[in-house]
Order: sequence, then structure tokens, then C-alpha cells
Amino acid sequence: MFHVMNSSFFKYLLIYIMCIGFFVGCNNETEIVSEAVPVLEDFSPKSALVGDEVTFTGSGFGDYRADADSHVSFNGTEVTQFVKYSDKRIVVKVPEGATSGNVTLKINNTELVTEDAFTVKEPEPEVTELLVTGFSPMEGYAFNEVTISGYNFGASVNGVTIKFNGVEADEIVSVSDREIKVIVPDDATTGPITVKVSSEEYTTTDVFTCSAGATVASVSPTEAWAGEIITLKGENFFTDVPLSDIRVRFKDGSAIPESVTANEIKVKVPAEGNTATLYVDFGEKQTVKGPFFQVYKLFENDFNNGASYEPFRDSPVWAPSTVNVENNYLKFYYNYAALAADNRRERRGCEVVCDLMVVKDGWYGFKVFLPSGAYPQNVTGTIIAQLFNSGDRNSWAGHVSVEKNKLVLSHRHALVDPVTAEFGDIPFDKWVSVVVYFKVGINGTGNLKAWSWIEGQTPGTLNAPAYDSGQVDFGFGEWIDDNTLNCEITKDNIIGDYISPKFGMYVQWPADLTIYFDDIKALQGNPEDAFDIVKPE
Repeated sequence: MFHVMNSSFFKYLLIYIMCIGFFVGCNNETEIVSEAVPVLEDFSPKSALVGDEVTFTGSGFGDYRADADSHVSFNGTEVTQFVKYSDKRIVVKVPEGATSGNVTLKINNTELVTEDAFTVKEPEPEVTELLVTGFSPMEGYAFNEVTISGYNFGASVNGVTIKFNGVEADEIVSVSDREIKVIVPDDATTGPITVKVSSEEYTTTDVFTCSAGATVASVSPTEAWAGEIITLKGENFFTDVPLSDIRVRFKDGSAIPESVTANEIKVKVPAEGNTATLYVDFGEKQTVKGPFFQVYKLFENDFNNGASYEPFRDSPVWAPSTVNVENNYLKFYYNYAALAADNRRERRGCEVVCDLMVVKDGWYGFKVFLPSGAYPQNVTGTIIAQLFNSGDRNSWAGHVSVEKNKLVLSHRHALVDPVTAEFGDIPFDKWVSVVVYFKVGINGTGNLKAWSWIEGQTPGTLNAPAYDSGQVDFGFGEWIDDNTLNCEITKDNIIGDYISPKFGMYVQWPADLTIYFDDIKALQGNPEDAFDIVKPE
């Protein structure tokens, strides 16, 4: 009996355990096959060509496309090429025949539709010739930037010409094969844009509308010191642009106006401003070209404050020649060995320069001393103060030289023999003061004057120069007008033209030479008290 009961007990116990296992197993199986709900988060790119790849991101896509029974359709055209498939990422290729519209993903029985529409790009045509497809903006002002789109523009501004209704642009900002950025020229008018690349030319059918906008007619005064107030007059100034967004641009500096009305701007000349054409920026609305304006600048040193001779600097000085401050004077020592070792023109110089930039008129003054024993007798051809004409010609336009015991001023209007004139004596072991005024000009509008006096003599006066050239041509290069050299760099003037001084020695004589300078002053411009400003103390 016990044996039978035991056998029955274990048999029923085994059946019970198997049933429990069966139900537990069924529950586990149900959890394994349960499906996550697919979610579409985003896709990119939003536009592409047929055959390009598009990626869909999200979750619940399933690990295998076949298991998930997935389908992707672009506006009804089903995808035939799946590149990658995972639970969180699907990559497909845009199918042939696809059109722009929403994309539908069908995963098992769940349909997902993109919120953003997909744009099927048109394939770019093969273009072998110069072609302009458009430009933006289509309306604006002079000095606005315009972007021109198209084909076969090249990769360099060289050889590219842009014209606005026949007026050539001075500034091309950048060029790539498909895009040109260009600044609307000052005197542009409404009309088509012409693009020329090498020998090919294309003129647009659309026109660029050039609005008149603001104009600047005059500036008063036409020259001033930094810190002084000047007035620009014109028309249609933008009074709705915040004052803080308006800038008057001087070369090397700009300033926010003191005040702006519809026809007048008052602005203080900034400390860093320099001589050049003025421009007014009315925020992002318009840039307006103004008149030419000259900033007075004074460069000076009396050499009483240590070893520095700034704002003057070497230009250059070849060893063993030297320039240094000694006993509160600027000493120039020229060692002929510098030239004997290397007979180049620049080796003849032992000079200093500064950043003076004269395009109209200017002055300089200094004292010079020839020490007996260190400067030989009867030396000729020593240039002690050059008026160097930087720019296209890059040579001297005038200079003061020592010819034995005489001071001589030379000047010219081209690379030709100069006009020369004695204007004073220069004895040994005495300080001699020198002042020179120079005004550039062509067609008989230039002028030079020179003064000199020996220590102990009565100083010179403005109205009694030792030399006056009268009305002459002086200076060379590119000109803005008869009285103004063009210091501004443009497409047609790649090197600015201006006069700047050099002080020291440019030597012809084969010997070692020493001279001293004191109280050097160089003045940009011609203010009323200019003579007194540069006159040596």
C-alpha cells in the first residue's frame, strides 16, 4: 500500500511540475515575441538626387528588414535598395521615379509618415561654357555686395571682369567655379550684369536695379587734425539707422558720428585715421563714397628722451654703418666698407624713415651738424633728406644734399634730371636749421620752398624762403587730380603713390662719414601754422 501510494504521489507531482513549466514557458515565449512600437524621429538629408542615400533614425524598426516586413516609399514610389538596416537606423537610396513629397515607412502593420517633405533634386546639367544662372540681391546700392551664381567662373579673380550696366566693378571679393562675390561700383546704374572670364562673356537678361540712396557731396574742412570735428553734407542720409550702427571710415580708422540729419553728418576725426577717400556705412543698408580728405599728422623727435628715436626707424642701415642717439642727438655713421663689400644701391643708405604719407602737400624741418674730422672736406653728393616717391616709380622726387659747403634742393616730376638750386651754406661744427615745404602737382600746380639758417643767425620766416620753385610739376605716379597723388590701392592702381621723407645719408663719396641730426619733424598736410610747427627749436 505504501509503495503504491508513493508511486502515485510522484507520478502526480511530476505531472504538476511539467504543467507549471509549460505555463511558465508559454509566458516567457509571449514576452520574446512581443513587438516594440516603431518610432520615426528624423531623416536626412531633406533633399537629394535619385540614387543618393537617405538616412531615417528612430527606434523599434527591428534588427532585420525581412523580420520587420519593412517598406519605404518616396511620395508613393517604393524603395528597392536598402543600404543599411538596424533597429534604430535605416539607410536607403532614393528610387528611380521618385517625386518630391512625404516619405512613408511601413514596418509590420505600423505606417510612419515624415512630417517634413522630401525634395527630389534635379540633376545638374553638364555645362561647358560660361553661364550665369542668377544673382542676389537683384536691387541695391553702390558698394553693396552681390553674389552671382552660375558655371565655369574659374577659381581666381585674375582674368575676371564684372560690369554693372557697362560700369566695371573695382572690387571682386571672391571667385569660385560656381559663384562670384562682387562689390557694386560707385557709379553703377540700373541694367544687366556682364561677366567676362578670359575671352568668354555672358550678359544677364535680368537687370540689377541700382537705387540712388544717400549721397555725400562735400566735406568741410577738407583737412584737419585728429580730434577735430568735420561736417559731411549730402542727401538722403538714413536717420532711421541707429547712430551706433553708422560709421565714417577714414583710411586706417573709423568713427561713429556725433550727429546725423537727413543732409548733414558731424564726425570727429579718429586718432588712427589717415588721408584718403571717406566712406560712410549706414549699417547694413548702404555704403556711400565721400570726398577725399587729408588728415594732418606730425612725426617728431628731439632725441632728449633716451635711446629711442621713434617714430623714426632704420631704412635700412647695413653694418658696419650705424644710427643711434648720442648726447641727445641722432648720430649717423656711414662706413664705406658696407658698400665696398656689396656694391648695391641700398648699401649707400644710412637713413631713417617714418609713416608720413603725403599725397597733397607737407613739410619737414631739422637741424644738421657736420663734425670736422668725421666728415671729410670737399665731399659732394651726400643726400641728407629725401622726398621719396613710393608707388609705381618708387624713386626720389626731391632731396636736400650737401655739396661741399652748400645746401642744395633738387626736385623732379619724372625719372629725369632734376631741377637744382642752392639755398644756404653748411659750415663745419655749426648747427644748421633746414625747413622744406613741398606740394605735389602736375600741369604746373606743384611747388617747393626751402629755408636755412646757421646757429647764431636770425631764424627764417614763412614769407622769406631762401628758395621758391614757383609753379612746377612735382611728383609722379597715378593721380586723383592735378593736386593729389593716388595713395589708394585698386584693381587699376595696385601700388599706392605718395611722398615720404628719409633723413640721414645717402652717399656717393667713397669715405667714412658722420653727421648729426636734431629736432626732426615731418608734417603731413599744410595747416596755417605749419612753418612754426616744423621750424627747429
